[in-house]
Amino acid sequence: MSSNQASYPKRCYRFSRLFVHVVYAVLLVAFFYPHFSKARRALFVKRWSLTLLDILNVQLKVKGDWQAAKPAHSMLAANHVSWLDVFLLYTQHDARFVAKSETRTWPVIGWLSMKVGTLFIERMKRRDTARINQKISQALRDGDCIVVFPEGTTSDGTYLQAFHSSLLEPAVISQSALYPVALRFCDRNGVVNTEVAYVEETTLMGSLLKILAQQVICAELIFAKPIPAQGKNRRELARAAEAAIASLLNLSVRHRKPGTTGDFPDTLQTDFLPTNTLYPEPEDYPEAKDPALTSVRK
Repeated sequence: MSSNQASYPKRCYRFSRLFVHVVYAVLLVAFFYPHFSKARRALFVKRWSLTLLDILNVQLKVKGDWQAAKPAHSMLAANHVSWLDVFLLYTQHDARFVAKSETRTWPVIGWLSMKVGTLFIERMKRRDTARINQKISQALRDGDCIVVFPEGTTSDGTYLQAFHSSLLEPAVISQSALYPVALRFCDRNGVVNTEVAYVEETTLMGSLLKILAQQVICAELIFAKPIPAQGKNRRELARAAEAAIASLLNLSVRHRKPGTTGDFPDTLQTDFLPTNTLYPEPEDYPEAKDPALTSVRK
């Protein structure tokens, strides 16, 4: 057995805890969550996410100017590796996510996502991008924090996909700040843990079993400095966010071949530039000091 592989009894114990944790969420969301205040809803989601990370033995560290990332009237753009990404970010911010419509069909998780305010997009329909951008714009006006994954798909964490710009249009319209957030999963030695990635033909259950099998998962969130939307178009915002995250993670960007289709319908694949950037390297972002918010340990 690999040194980072959990024993089978431990996997079963984690799975049983996870099952109870999900049932608890279903019951609470079905009967009580609709009657909670906005603040109490945010607290529930945050605590539930922290407990989920504890069950899966995900040890989270947060770096960068995370306290300055104002949750209201702002957008966060993050790279995308796993379905765990959402819960990492929930531990830090009261936010609404934009997700692919297929997520809504996932058993239990899709229903819970819908109930907590996730916005779903039909990625292959051009008109749906305009519809979802209207919803994002309205949410920003209402004071929400919106999180998007501009890659439009997941990677295994060893590279970035070129960022699409289409879902960043609301930041331009509302002149909201855009906060790039870099995230990664590693083993105890700091090597990228590709077993956590939700990629290719992996099913949700297959991904869950891989995660349960890990002895420990080290996760890291790095908040970059905000990118003001004033004077920029959506493509410039996408380039800046892509460059910031690529620099923070020291990753290359995979550009799609001209003429190939992406996951968001109205994005040209030639809109993106190389990742050389003025953003500081990861070591310039000290680890956050609040262990109650930034570290989850079993």
